[in-house]
Order: sequence, then C-alpha cells, then structure tokens
Amino acid sequence: VIFPETVARGYAAYESEVLERDPRFAGAPDTLSIIIDAAHKRGIEVHPWVWVFRAGYTQDRGAILKAHPDWVMLSKAGDDLSANGGLWITPASEPARKFLMKLYEELVTKYDIDGLHLDYLRYEVQSPMPYGYDKTAREDFMDEYGIDPVLIDRLSQNMYSWNSYRERLINTFVQELSLRLRAIKPDLLISAAVGNDPTVARVNLLQNWPHWADNGWVDFLTPMSYTANNETFRKLLAKEADAARMSRTPMAPGIGLHLFKTDAEKATEQLNIIKTFGFPGSMLFASAHLTDEMLAAIAANAYAEKPEKSLRDVIKHRRRSYVKPTPPPLGIPENVLPVPAANVPRTAAPIEVDGDDSDWSSPRYVTIAHDPEGNPASVETKVAMRYDDENLYFLFVCSDPKVSEIKRTVDKRDGPTFYEDSCEVFADIAGNGAVYYHLSTNALGTMFDQKLFSPAWNGDWKTASKLNDSGWITEIALPFAALGAETPKPGTEWRVNLTRNTTTGGSLESFAWSVPYGSFHSPDRFGKIIFE
Repeated sequence: VIFPETVARGYAAYESEVLERDPRFAGAPDTLSIIIDAAHKRGIEVHPWVWVFRAGYTQDRGAILKAHPDWVMLSKAGDDLSANGGLWITPASEPARKFLMKLYEELVTKYDIDGLHLDYLRYEVQSPMPYGYDKTAREDFMDEYGIDPVLIDRLSQNMYSWNSYRERLINTFVQELSLRLRAIKPDLLISAAVGNDPTVARVNLLQNWPHWADNGWVDFLTPMSYTANNETFRKLLAKEADAARMSRTPMAPGIGLHLFKTDAEKATEQLNIIKTFGFPGSMLFASAHLTDEMLAAIAANAYAEKPEKSLRDVIKHRRRSYVKPTPPPLGIPENVLPVPAANVPRTAAPIEVDGDDSDWSSPRYVTIAHDPEGNPASVETKVAMRYDDENLYFLFVCSDPKVSEIKRTVDKRDGPTFYEDSCEVFADIAGNGAVYYHLSTNALGTMFDQKLFSPAWNGDWKTASKLNDSGWITEIALPFAALGAETPKPGTEWRVNLTRNTTTGGSLESFAWSVPYGSFHSPDRFGKIIFE
C-alpha cells in the first residue's frame, strides 16, 4: 500500500471542484491518476493521505482558512498559530465539517482509490497551550454545560466534561465520515495515523482512537511510533498491541525514517521488532527519507519474505453494535498540591559557574520533592537561586547514593540531555504560558535549550557540573539579555519550574519543584519566583 499526500496544508494536490489546488502543483498533470494507474498495474493499493483538521502553517494559512477565517481553532489564550507552527480547523464548526465531508466524498467518487488515510484527525497538542477554545466551541459548550471552558481549571472535575465534549466532536466526525464514504464505496478501506500511546493521545490530542476501532469506523490504524530509541519503541508497541487485541482492529505501526538519517540498520531493526509483536504490517514515514541504501537493506532483511496474507485478508469487516466511549483518562487528583513560590535574593558579587557551591554562602534552598503526579521523590534535590544585574543563577545539589552509575553520555549541544541524569529550568517571563524557555543540562555539563518547542534557539548561557562523593552539583548562569529581558526590579514575578531527571534507580525517573500533574511543559503549573 502507498499513501500519497493528497490534501495537505489546506490545499488539494489534484484538480478539485471543492478546494483550491496546491500552488506547488500549478500546471502539473493529474499526478494522483498517474500514481493510481502505475500502482494498480503492480498490484499495489493506493490510499490517499489527507490532512483533516490541520489546514495551514506559519508561512501560509492555506486556502480553507483564507476563505473561512471563522473556522480557525483558537488556543485558550486566543491565538490561532500554535507553538508547533500549525493552523487548525475547529471541529465545532458544522459548516467546516460539511466542507471536509464533501471534499473526501469528491476524492472517493472521482478516483479509483482503494482506501483513504486520515491524518491530523485530532486537536492540536494540548501542551504548552491548550487548543479548542474558538467562539463556536465555547458557546456550544456553555449552552450544554453552563460554563465557559476558558474558566475551567485543568485539574478540576469540569475538565472531564470539556475533554469529553471535544473528544465527541472528533468521534462523531469519524463515525459520519465512515458511514458516508462506505455508502459510496463499500470496499473502501479507511485508516488513520494516530498517537502512539492511546492514553496520551486522549489526554494530549483529544483523540480516542480505541473508540473508533471498537466501533469499526476505521479498518486499520497506523500508530506513529516515531523514536530512534529501540527500548522506547518496544514500550510503545506493547501498548499498541494491547489496544489492537482489545479492539480487534489491525495495526501497522509507523517508524520515523526522518529520525534515522541514512541509517539503514536502524530502520531494519525497528521493522524486525514490529514483527516480533505479531503486527500484520508496518508503515514507513516517509518516502522523502527512504534512501536507495535504506530501501535495499529493508528489501533484503525485514521485507525479504512475501507476507502470507494481504492487507484485505487481515481486515475482517464486522457489523458491530455501538460501544460507548470510556471517560477521559485524566486522573485528576483529589488533593492538588499548591503552586510553590520562592524569593530570589540579590548576590553581592557575580557567581563563578564552575560546578561547585563555593560562591554560595548561606544559600536558601527549595526542594524538588515530587514526581510529575505528586508522589514523593526517590532522591533528594535542593536548588538555590540568586541574581545580579546580568544573570539569574541556579545551584542544583543532587544527592545520589549510586554516583558511579550516573548516566552522562550526551556531549553535543541540543542533544537529549533530559533522558540522562540532568537538571532542567523552565522560565516563563510574562507568566501567560504563551512563550517560555526550557534549559536542560546533564551531569556532564552538556547544554540543551529551546524557546517553546524550537531547539533552533540557542541562548547565551553557562553551565557546569561536577560529581562528588554524595551525588553531583550543577550551576547555571542565565543572562537576562538571552531572554530578551531587562534586570528585574524588586517585586518582579516570573513563573518558573525546576526539575531533575535520574537514571540510577534502574529507569528514568523525573521530579519537579512544582508538580505539573502531567508534562513538565505545563506552564499553568510553573512555580513563582519573586525577585528581592
């Protein structure tokens, strides 16, 4: 099966009577017909890949949102462009839903396609800033539940209703689309690219794909199991295999070729791991990263033997009775720990960043005492903070009885230090969650930083780490200028979180000063620091 990208960025790649053609294909022949003809001659099925609710990006809002700006999805802060650089159609708009239905019906009617592959069948990622707060959704929700969702705290009971409402908008879209397309072409196979962890997908994407599978609205799923780490890959596949068994829906986990560069061995390793779990197939994302060397290696190894069954042999159509969705897996705690606050004193002299605490006389410590869900930390971590005219300083004192087992191998700037023994700082200067900075440094002193989710941002800051008999110490000097800020005046308040990751317990554990109750990228749960 091949999945040619056919509707993307708010444009159609073919001549459509419903949607403007992508300018990149202006004057081009009917490429989709050419692909279908060539593929069918070789016994290959064609399932056009379409973007559903994502419809534009930073440089181009796309034809759909240009024509219908009132269909755009908004964040809780009222922004349309997300931190990931995406623009989205709100699933709450009935005219938008009808438009998308008409577009896909045209595709199924106009072309001899074998299936349809749905991508971005979800909301924008809900962290750092939640999405789905456009006027249409807010008014609809208020009519039904009597509260403006903008006023809902994500750790309150009302969040169950708000997440259920948004999930339902996606669920009913999938249900209706499935019924309409199968009425046109009964043997059409409908598939979707979905979040790799079913629980995380529901919480962070409002995507309840096990519910679609339970009800037979999709014929197969391709979880986006994109990671270069084989251990993480196996853990994701285990969850996907459980979901596949429970829903009786075939799955073809996707591997991210873009993560492997030209490493053909890594690609074949993961394809063979997929086989060990008994999945009937796999998806390669994407052809732009499929080099000749990689293709040859895959053909000679993971794909060397012809499968006993075809895709259609694996898929068994069943008429199923309706299965209700389960409540959103939010896990809202009965008792929510308060957001902590700390005063930051001035230092009389600049602090030398050298990995020891000799310049820190009588430091005032806060403690990193909990895991992300509020459970007690397994190791002790203390953090002191000071500032002068130029810098905000941090001193992390990380106790660890297994010093010899501390992991510190990442040695390149912007490498994944946070998967090793490391310390992290999250700083939101404005305090509104719209823009914040993330610094991470491992016990080797390697630096990772980003502004929101752009690792391309590299700030001019300093760090140093040293091991000692009882653990290790990290110092950080963060210039205010690197954040585009002036020296804070006394009384200035920032939102900050301080976190630590440790591996010496046998697996990666993470702890925080302010408990996020979810991802560390939760600016609504950053603590408060007040400059003295």
